[in-house]
Amino acid sequence: GIDEGGYAMLLDRLLEDPSKLKDAVDDYVNFLTDEGFLKYVAQRAQDEGDEQRKAQLGELIGHIQNAMKERLERARDRLRYILEGGDLQEMQKRLKKSINGGEIDSAFMVLLAYNIEEASKAGQDTAKNVLTHLQTIILQAVDETLPPAIRLLRMLLRLDCDGARKEMLRSKLVLTPDGSKTAAQAGTENDYGVPDVDPSEMLDAIRDVEQEISGLDEQYAGDMAARVASIKADLQSIMMEEADSFIKGIQEGGK
Repeated sequence: GIDEGGYAMLLDRLLEDPSKLKDAVDDYVNFLTDEGFLKYVAQRAQDEGDEQRKAQLGELIGHIQNAMKERLERARDRLRYILEGGDLQEMQKRLKKSINGGEIDSAFMVLLAYNIEEASKAGQDTAKNVLTHLQTIILQAVDETLPPAIRLLRMLLRLDCDGARKEMLRSKLVLTPDGSKTAAQAGTENDYGVPDVDPSEMLDAIRDVEQEISGLDEQYAGDMAARVASIKADLQSIMMEEADSFIKGIQEGGK
């Protein structure tokens, strides 16, 4: 996520030419769907003593709200189009077409998550399951574009069971005593596919996420931080077990 320093830089960029605020919002619309940024601008407007600057900030807020509204309306139209496919197979086909066409954005994901939550509250299990399935397809499509370590970390963070997380982690790590990073030398394909993640790259990915969530309020980062800490502990445990096994093998071979 963007921190307050990032918000300040983005705001300065948007206000470079006060006569072209709407154009600036259109250029940076992909970065403006964060409610945190809107709250930041609103606070800056409230604290601003210069009336001209305050007016510019107020105008900027209006343009951002309009842009977010337009994106949400497009997301509603896109979700309606997908769900009108009727059966699950047609819905999947329409969703994948939308993904390939670049029509799934953060506004769509927010809307989808909202609908899943509402279906859950209403006890509409069928609707919840269908929407969750569509969400999973999107997340998997995003995962496929990422480096192996980041892809694996995202998958692990979506698992609720600690035991299942450790099993998947062990199955995807490239564990070779000589330090080789090639999957071919790491073993054959297993239930989770071919091992393709170097442990050091996995640790780097974990540290990046730890740094990213360190600035978040505990109420937002609590569960995420706990899961990341659990995955890191699992990684360290697996590496210790592998080291012990390797040393034991050398010792037994020397007898």
